[in-house]
Amino acid sequence: MFDTFISYRRVGGSSTAARVHDYLKLKGYNPFYDITGMGPGRFDEQLRSHLIASLNFVLILSKGALDRCSDEEDWVRKEISTALKHNLNIVVLKEEGFEYPDNLPEEINVLPMIQAIDFDDATLFARLDIVCNMLQHRREHNKERPIYSTHNRKTFKIADEYVSYYEDIENGHVVMRRAPVVLRNFFGRITGRTWFGAKQSWRIRAHLYGKRRLAGTYFAESSIDDGIGTFFLTIVDANTMEGFWSGYDNENNTLTSGKYIFKRKYKNFTIRKATVADFAAVIKIADSQLGKGYLTKERLQKAMDKSTSDELLIAVQTSTNTVVGFSLFKHISHEEALKLGKGYTFRNMVFEEKIGYLATVATKEGFTGLGIATVLVDKSLENMKDNGITHFISTAWKHYGVINIGSVLENAGFRKEEEIPNYWYDASIKEKFQCPHCGNPCTCSCVIYTKI
Repeated sequence: MFDTFISYRRVGGSSTAARVHDYLKLKGYNPFYDITGMGPGRFDEQLRSHLIASLNFVLILSKGALDRCSDEEDWVRKEISTALKHNLNIVVLKEEGFEYPDNLPEEINVLPMIQAIDFDDATLFARLDIVCNMLQHRREHNKERPIYSTHNRKTFKIADEYVSYYEDIENGHVVMRRAPVVLRNFFGRITGRTWFGAKQSWRIRAHLYGKRRLAGTYFAESSIDDGIGTFFLTIVDANTMEGFWSGYDNENNTLTSGKYIFKRKYKNFTIRKATVADFAAVIKIADSQLGKGYLTKERLQKAMDKSTSDELLIAVQTSTNTVVGFSLFKHISHEEALKLGKGYTFRNMVFEEKIGYLATVATKEGFTGLGIATVLVDKSLENMKDNGITHFISTAWKHYGVINIGSVLENAGFRKEEEIPNYWYDASIKEKFQCPHCGNPCTCSCVIYTKI
């Protein structure tokens, strides 16, 4: 059951809605976002039922978002009026430059009196912290979540492996990246290391203040990178630290700051080869994360056929024996790689007899961002290397500027080579699969990655 309904105008508000959705998921909420939350059946009935069942209503007011509300059939107007009628907890995000129309319909004319949180592209993630403080939680007793050992805050174990999330600037836009972190603790003196890809790495030095505050500095390890800065983190619970970083961005030649989140790396799982008995669990994850119908039983069956090079690895939660992630990979010829690239030539692999193709990596909802995908990628690469493969490619989908496993691939040594718009458009129509972001047809881009 969704706890938060995201309302927005497609034109002008789609990118913000996608970022709000991803951030709320990261914070443990279960938001309804029409691109990913719609199932089969009438969309109007689904929208209304999900809206009424929600506790929170997040309204994104992009420029011109309410200009069509004079139309009684306008869906944004209907969503707002329904939220007001059913007394939902309404939180308004107002983009810089937005202005309320002069004559709002009577049923929603109270809207300008609701306190709004102003944002622009650079400040959105910081503002979402305020949004989260305004949202209500639904008690969920049976929802499956990762099982961690519990720690008393007084004895919080800082020395460990983490997955960090940090805001960065790419092509003038704020993006959220992921990077591994290793921390050590010697009587409150924290040292460690974090890295992004094969070429960027930073040393960390910090001190623990009291029982819940961490403050320190980071500096680049490379002699040609003069990136340096500071960070501040608060211990939220036994597995999460949150705060901000601020420093000099060597790549963009500017002073930058942003949100900084540490999630303790999840270790309660093992990796093994899949069996036919695992197919149902794998397809369920694929339907949720990649799109219903994208991965079929016939496609998985190839991984069991010894006459093919297809292989399927799964991540299994050790305490429950539940499948929480999978990776699908195989080796292909240069001609097959050219077909995947749709015109991209892979010039640096032209003489390779076999090329490793990492086709699909996905983790179960509730287990994303905890390091499981990273281990699956590493194990897949190890497996292919054991078969004499030294050159690899992967295809990752990109939606509204976000590449689904971009950070994971780059941290494994892959680099971006080419972006192909509407890559799955024809295939989605032919195979009738539902993209979790676009529906059908799929208009996502494909980003080609290579590793040598």
